[in-house]
Amino acid sequence: MRRTVREMADHYDELLGERIASDEALRTLGEPEVLASSITRDYRHRTWLGRHAWVVFWLLPLPIATFIAYLVYILTIEAVMPCVIWACGVTEESFVLGPLETWKIAIELVMHLVILALPIAMAVATYRWLAIRLGQPWTRQLAALGLLTYYFAVTMVELTWPAGDSPGNYIIDIGTFDGFVKQPLAQLLQTTFTVLLGAGMVWQAANRRLDRASPEQCDVASH
Repeated sequence: MRRTVREMADHYDELLGERIASDEALRTLGEPEVLASSITRDYRHRTWLGRHAWVVFWLLPLPIATFIAYLVYILTIEAVMPCVIWACGVTEESFVLGPLETWKIAIELVMHLVILALPIAMAVATYRWLAIRLGQPWTRQLAALGLLTYYFAVTMVELTWPAGDSPGNYIIDIGTFDGFVKQPLAQLLQTTFTVLLGAGMVWQAANRRLDRASPEQCDVASH
C-alpha cells in the first residue's frame, strides 16, 4: 500500500510539473493523499475484520477493556494507594476516616475516580483507533460503543467503590467483583442482555448504508 501511494504521488507530481494533464483532469483525479486514504479505507473494509463489524466493535473491545481496567486498577493501587496511606499516616490498606476529615475523603474519592475514569477513556480511544485501523466507520457505532462504555463504567463502579461503611465513618476498601459472587444469575443475565443488545446495534449499524455513491461519482470512478 505504501509503495502504491508513493508511486501515485510521484505520478501526480509529474503530471502537475510537466503539465501533461489538464487542470480539469487533475481536478478529477484528486489529491494523492485523498486517493490514498480512500484506497486504504476500501482495502481494510474488504478484509475479514473489515466486513464483520460485530467482531471489531463488540468482541475485541471486551478483552481490551478488561485488560485496560485491570492494568489501571493495579497501577493505581500500587501508585496511588501508598500515597493515600502515607498522607493519612497509617500503614494498613483498610482504615476508617472520621466524619470531619474531609480532605482524606477527597483524596480517596480522587483515587476511585482515577480508577473509574481513566480505563473508560482509554477503552473508548482504543475502540476508535481499532475501528479506523480496520476500515470501519466507527461513527456509525456510537450507540453500541456508548452501551458498552456504560456497562464497562457500571462494572468499574462495582469493582472499585468501597464495599462497606459504618455510621459516621468512611471505610476505604479495595473493591472486588462482589456482584458476581453474591448474585451470579442476575449478573449473568445483565451481562448477556447487554452483549446481545450491543451486538444487535452493531449488526444494524453495519448493514445500514447511509452514504451511497452518486451517479457523478460512479462516472468518475468508471473512468
